Amino acid sequence: MTDQSEAMKRAWIKAEQVAALYRQDKFVLLANAVVSALVVALFWHWLGLPALLWLAAVWVITLARAGLSYAYRKRPGGAQDAGRWATFFTVGSVASGTAWGIGCMLLFIPGEPVAELVLAYVVAGMAAGAIVTLSIWLPAALTFLTLIGLGQAGAYLLQGDARYLVLAAMACLMWAIFCAVATRFNRSLVRSLSLRFENLLLGDRLERAHLSEVGSQAKSRFFAAMSHELRTPLNAILGFSEIIKSEMFGPVGSKQYKDYVHSINASAEQLLKMIDEILMLSSMESGRVKLDDQPLDLREAVAAAVESVRETAEAGGVRLTTDLSESCTVLRADDSAFGEILSSLICNAVQFTPRGGQVTVVTELDDDGQLVLRVADGGSAADRENAAKTISDFSRIDSSVAGKFEGPGFGLSVVKALVEIHGGSVDVESRAEAGTTVAARFPAERVVAKAKPAAPGSRLRFV
Repeated sequence: MTDQSEAMKRAWIKAEQVAALYRQDKFVLLANAVVSALVVALFWHWLGLPALLWLAAVWVITLARAGLSYAYRKRPGGAQDAGRWATFFTVGSVASGTAWGIGCMLLFIPGEPVAELVLAYVVAGMAAGAIVTLSIWLPAALTFLTLIGLGQAGAYLLQGDARYLVLAAMACLMWAIFCAVATRFNRSLVRSLSLRFENLLLGDRLERAHLSEVGSQAKSRFFAAMSHELRTPLNAILGFSEIIKSEMFGPVGSKQYKDYVHSINASAEQLLKMIDEILMLSSMESGRVKLDDQPLDLREAVAAAVESVRETAEAGGVRLTTDLSESCTVLRADDSAFGEILSSLICNAVQFTPRGGQVTVVTELDDDGQLVLRVADGGSAADRENAAKTISDFSRIDSSVAGKFEGPGFGLSVVKALVEIHGGSVDVESRAEAGTTVAARFPAERVVAKAKPAAPGSRLRFV
């Protein structure tokens, strides 16, 4: 649990303790008033007016505490003022404890066994009630019990008799036990409240997780439906624009119109690719992507990916080269997913490489036996902080080129997700005057074919 969550828990527990104190306080105060009146009725013929004055003091304190309890229930504040109200309650407990402590000394009648026995019963009952009702807030319980205990022990000590000295010692021991019981009771209540808070927190997290799952499922259904609805008109646009572009039924006539058709066709293809990427990201987020692992020839896979973007590279004046290590020729991976990784990395590199630049695809094994697939471009380098952002959703390497290339900029997000479901990772490295290199690492257990270490320079290269 974080420090913030721990602080929230402590504040919540205190608020619950204070609420419980004031919730049961009206019954405690009523019992206090009734018991004190009965005690004075029993001791009236022994004490007379002093007993009546003591009763008046107890009732004044009780009424003041009742007013405090009423003010708490009508307060405008919330849980944040729990500490202040806990302090007020403790002050009220101190006042009541002081009154009953004085009462123990005032109502003690030496030589009257009945009076002594009644007082002992009353004091024991007050202690039991305090343990049950005040232990919710330990400062209130301990101060109340201590003050009454001091009053009873003081009443015995004032007699000076050896028998009463023994009773005073026994009273001190008894009240120490009462305080220990109250402390244990308080700890048990706090643990119970702590568990309740954690259960509430867990329930809230489960509810949010459920809502998130429902939202994810709704999003997936929406994307699936929109995919069908968008693909239908897009296929028509692609088909008819391709027919017009190829002049299947006759010349277009105007060169400007022909250029427009080329733009329409290219934009439709790009939009279709964006839809495919969105659907792929949605599927991976919902865990619906299942790998169909099979041995892949790295040379064939790289050659196919390079060939698929060669036309785009040549149109942009970008040179494509490969540098494939012969120490690893076969990788166990999903064919379509690995092809998407290669195509996305190479396309991204071609887009950000200026005319006359070069994109290089490199495969090699690192010291841990992992396959490292690197695609280096010749574009403008970004600092490492900005480079790291390119593997986040909808981020680009350099915002200054945001208008140069079309698309939402989540190609590397797809790559990262596909590599991670293979158990790998993606790193982005940019250096001044050297462009940007994206490295996809695949775990050693996916490397199927390893040759003996080749002689220096023994690598398969083609352009």
